[in-house]
Amino acid sequence: MATAPQGVADGTRGVAETLDGRTYVRYAAPIMAVAAGRPPRTRFVCASCGAQSPRWAGRCPECEEWNSLSEELLPRTHKRELATPAGDVTLLTDAPPDGRRLPTGYAEVDRVLGGGIVPGSVILLGGDPGVGKSTLALQIADRAATAGSATLYCSGEESGAQVGLRARRTGCSTAGIELLVETDLDTVLATIEARRPPLAIVDSVQTVYDAAVAGSAGSPAQVRAAVARLVGAAKGCGVAVLLVGHVTKDGAIAGPRTLEHLVDVVLYLEGDRLGDQRILRGVKNRFGSTGEVGLLAMDSAGIRELDAPSRAFMDGAGAGIAGNALTVTCGEFSRFSLVNRRRPKLALAAACKSKARICASSWPRHRNSTAYCVSTSTAPSGCLLIRRTIGRSSKFVA
Repeated sequence: MATAPQGVADGTRGVAETLDGRTYVRYAAPIMAVAAGRPPRTRFVCASCGAQSPRWAGRCPECEEWNSLSEELLPRTHKRELATPAGDVTLLTDAPPDGRRLPTGYAEVDRVLGGGIVPGSVILLGGDPGVGKSTLALQIADRAATAGSATLYCSGEESGAQVGLRARRTGCSTAGIELLVETDLDTVLATIEARRPPLAIVDSVQTVYDAAVAGSAGSPAQVRAAVARLVGAAKGCGVAVLLVGHVTKDGAIAGPRTLEHLVDVVLYLEGDRLGDQRILRGVKNRFGSTGEVGLLAMDSAGIRELDAPSRAFMDGAGAGIAGNALTVTCGEFSRFSLVNRRRPKLALAAACKSKARICASSWPRHRNSTAYCVSTSTAPSGCLLIRRTIGRSSKFVA
């Protein structure tokens, strides 16, 4: 009896066939061998909302975004041979208290974060190209370095010479920053776990690559897996991680929308590329309020705090001329509005300095105010806030 070939169980009987004077034995392949030769199963995941679909579609059925579905390989499932033991539980009252927050060296940034960086937290910083994300991250790494413990800066976009050039231009101390130029995610995680710095910065999250995940660097599957593993490393080691992320043309952080659910804090750095003012606002913060904004400025020496935030958006040429008035726009259409529910006096401080008195009207129905390009329903509330700030005896024209 002929020996069964590799992959066929011993004792399997074959069927003899004669072709061109030669005898061939055809064996029936087992079901497991046939199943192993099947192509891998795939799924389509929406990059906007994370919804899954068994087949491709031009429009996501959940969030109705166009061209947002991308193909991913389904992970192989293995049958569990042993039961998983239950985890250790503790009472909430016995949970360890939060450690001391790590200051960033910027009072405006600490205000947005709720008092500083919480150890073990993951912060996602996004912004337009050229707005100063990498510069701010490098300066935070320099100022957050403690005595005897240097911060870790992982660069996946720039070489060591380029990062060193920016550090010298911004006046960062190279002794307090450890540099790692790497795009492999496993190497980055191993370095974080080995060094355990007080703060680790990954610039940017779209450049790191996980060899165990299908797709190129920057794809939704790669970005989602990288952020998930970085979050696990931060929670396990107690190391705060700051992720620098790119944004799309719509202003949202590139990658699946589930990234904002994975991290603890989401910050956006905004500003006009032709100007020097920068606004840092928080979209999500598990350790503080999202109603704070930070006012910064960018020049040749890097990111700095504003000495007089109330005068940052004033034109110094006409500020002292009699008859001029400064107006503040409020509303969703203004992307860089300074009127914030937490800091309303910041925007009104400069506006209240150039007040203009008008004569009180004798008409009973006259509101003593005229509004141009402002809704008549919001103009009285704005004038009331200015009136309370200055005094009841003054009337203003907005």
